Amino acid sequence: MNHSSVSSSREMLTSWKEIASYLRVDIKTAQRYEKKFDLPVHRREGFLRSRVFAYTDEIDRWENKNSKINSKDQRYIRFSKLRPYLLILAVVALATFLYFVYSRIARSAQPANFKIDQSTLVILNKLGRELWLFDTQRPNLWDEKEYREGFQRKNDIPDELRRLPVLIIKDINHDKLNETLFSVQTTDGLKAGILYCIDSKGTKLWEFRAGREIQLGPQVFSSDFVIIAVDIVDLNNDGNMEIVVISHVREDSPTQVAVLNLEGVLLREYWNVGQFNDYAFEDLNDDGRREILLVGQNNAYRRPCLVVLDVNSMKGISPSKMPFECPELAKGSEIYYLLFPLSELDLFNNPGIALCNINILSNRHIKVETTFSNVIYELNFKLELEYITLSHIFERKYNDAYREGKLKTALDDKTKEIIQKKLMNGIDYYDGKNWTRGGAMSNKW
Repeated sequence: MNHSSVSSSREMLTSWKEIASYLRVDIKTAQRYEKKFDLPVHRREGFLRSRVFAYTDEIDRWENKNSKINSKDQRYIRFSKLRPYLLILAVVALATFLYFVYSRIARSAQPANFKIDQSTLVILNKLGRELWLFDTQRPNLWDEKEYREGFQRKNDIPDELRRLPVLIIKDINHDKLNETLFSVQTTDGLKAGILYCIDSKGTKLWEFRAGREIQLGPQVFSSDFVIIAVDIVDLNNDGNMEIVVISHVREDSPTQVAVLNLEGVLLREYWNVGQFNDYAFEDLNDDGRREILLVGQNNAYRRPCLVVLDVNSMKGISPSKMPFECPELAKGSEIYYLLFPLSELDLFNNPGIALCNINILSNRHIKVETTFSNVIYELNFKLELEYITLSHIFERKYNDAYREGKLKTALDDKTKEIIQKKLMNGIDYYDGKNWTRGGAMSNKW
């Protein structure tokens, strides 16, 4: 701000604006210099409010005399000019801090994990802190290890059927709070088959009781159902999630596939004469909606099965025959229903062979596998067979059976070719009335 030397000529400054401009400060600062530091400002007629004027040479001398005071004052002025911006930064920092604190508090109250304590579900946050308890009043509830195997998603367990989800902690209704879907599982399968939906604070929102008493042929099955899978998916691609619940009579048949809305209301159901072991969701016909694919066994025909359901039309019961008819349920509305053949290895070992798992491959193939014999089938999205693979497990079990005298033919390349050809020609498709080998649909899309 200082001028290098006193001006050689005197100039008159005739207003506060000119004085402030010469000093390179604002008007208020120049006025404050007059009051606080005796800035040489003159007034006409000697009155305080008269028009002011000043001389540049006097201001130059004043500046040189008060350079230290002025430099300190200038730092103050610079700080004053920055004050609004510093205030904004402080507000932003405070808001960020409060958001961080709120987020930590919110996360600390968010359900994320669980424990099982005898009959009680204990919900934990991410840090393992206990949030709330839900007592099922079932003293023989599954232990934590078993629930852990069915937590959140499907899990592959060595030498066992795929473990399907039965406990899910997830934001199912997009309110940024995690709900808990908890199915009661007991060691004996009794007094089970109940699905609870519990909010983030531990309040029960609703419950759904799977299955019901049902008659197949002359036999009446009890309402003691066991839930084997609970999953959440947007089947219609409308932004709203559906809840799929798969359950069957304890250690028996039939199986109910139920689709619920987020309030636990039953929207659709489909029944199968036999158990399902696995499922997948996939848009097979590229209409923007995902179908439900299920694999398991049809007990009426005692063969592995694969079923495709459209959630908007699913109803009724699977194809069957005496003595498994169900008078209270309509004919099934499945899109596809396939029965798979049994290999020689299956026939002598167990007539109840089923499909045990299903996977959707990246090349738009559907891969399914049988229990025990582990024959692998690959089908396209039109449910047409593409490949059959006799797995290493199949070969090992076949050779063991041959050495034990249970099978008469060794598993050489010729035998493999014969087995594969027989299996390839052994898939039956239900066309809505009859079984055919032509890749038919049960019902049109």
